[in-house]
Amino acid sequence: MDKLKEFLPNTPCQIGWLIALLIVWWLSGCTGPNTTAAFTESGVEVTINLIEEQDEVKVEALFAPTEPNYHLYSIDLPEKGIDGVGRPTKVEIISDNAAVSGPIIADQPIVETPFEGFSAPFPLYPDGPVTLSIPIVFDDQAAGQPLELAISYIACSSEGVCKPLVSDYPVVLAR
Repeated sequence: MDKLKEFLPNTPCQIGWLIALLIVWWLSGCTGPNTTAAFTESGVEVTINLIEEQDEVKVEALFAPTEPNYHLYSIDLPEKGIDGVGRPTKVEIISDNAAVSGPIIADQPIVETPFEGFSAPFPLYPDGPVTLSIPIVFDDQAAGQPLELAISYIACSSEGVCKPLVSDYPVVLAR
């Protein structure tokens, strides 16, 4: 046991170096496939995670506007918006080896917001970030195959200023 103690870090400097090495190892991808993707487009930081736990598999997508007072449209907004304005926030599965297996859940409530001159209120998430949780199922042939997604959204302020639409942004997650 005393021989083992000789090799263990025993000073703050040695412990710091060990922690730094572990962080580099983790960041280098030695922990396994990349099940996370992130990008920033049109004023929104997007982080996508594939989570596989026991018999539950889901994609979690965090949409975080980079400026205050910006919101995203709900997944319930019609495909072409209301009177041609707005687009739903979407995470679509492109892969042939997977499908959505249940309802998509948002961590923020939908706020029906009327705007003058439009035929219906807009279903919006409150200003700030929103996370969508999408349950999925893989087919029997999917082992080791990547998951391909298409991400779409538009961020707008309550003053009517909108960032450019992001449509079908490709994301690939390893498994």
